[in-house]
Amino acid sequence: MWIRDGVLVNRMHINAVAFAYAAYAGLKSDSDKVTLAELVNFAMAKSGMSCQQKMRLFNLEVAHCIGDPLAATDLYNELATDAARSAKFFHGAIETLRRLKAAGTKNFITSAVEQKILDQWLTSEQGQYMEPLLNETLGRRDNLSKGEEHFRYVSQLVDGQPIYYVADAEFEIKQAASLKQDFNIMPIGFSHFIDIKDILKAEKLVRTACSAPRVSLKLTTEGAIDCNELILPSQKTIRENLLNAGAVAVVDDFAELAKYFY
Repeated sequence: MWIRDGVLVNRMHINAVAFAYAAYAGLKSDSDKVTLAELVNFAMAKSGMSCQQKMRLFNLEVAHCIGDPLAATDLYNELATDAARSAKFFHGAIETLRRLKAAGTKNFITSAVEQKILDQWLTSEQGQYMEPLLNETLGRRDNLSKGEEHFRYVSQLVDGQPIYYVADAEFEIKQAASLKQDFNIMPIGFSHFIDIKDILKAEKLVRTACSAPRVSLKLTTEGAIDCNELILPSQKTIRENLLNAGAVAVVDDFAELAKYFY
């Protein structure tokens, strides 16, 4: 079986931009030095953490500039959900899951978001493709959250058989590697390079989501992300970081991942 995070739907760049806009909207009035690009960089660097964790951590590092992290997290959930509706599955993702399911694996999604958000996603067009191929989606529930609790839960379901954990964030790989012996985990890094064009496409989607009736977030022209401030690691750096974090292997796409499994 395997348990994966963030490597089925190509939306990391959307999540980062949604975080930036949600946090920016929640800045205190005297926090004019914080930029959208800085927030995108922070979200990319902290990928794998929940939005709420990122909001709180940014406050710790930048003098409590986000007035209400919980409200900003709620806004993020709205923006990211709307913007990611047009996100695409990585090439080969559906076919890989189908082959694994047919071979008898148990497939899980693990996420730091609230369980209700994952449940809502399962009713979306994307989720309906996934639901027949998944045994369960694991979000944040009472006494069950991403990380050690999810690993323990899955390990019990598969009687200690290997857990192939496929993740695209250094934080996630480090966490899995630290629990490798406890739950028979094989952390596999998924190296996906995001460029400036991806960020700009994501910004367009997020700005459209901002104008949705239930959000109605007023935007200004000055709010656009300054690409000159973006810090986006190269594919080589991403691969090296995942390996250094404890990945037993790193793949660049589903063609490589399929070879690893089969």
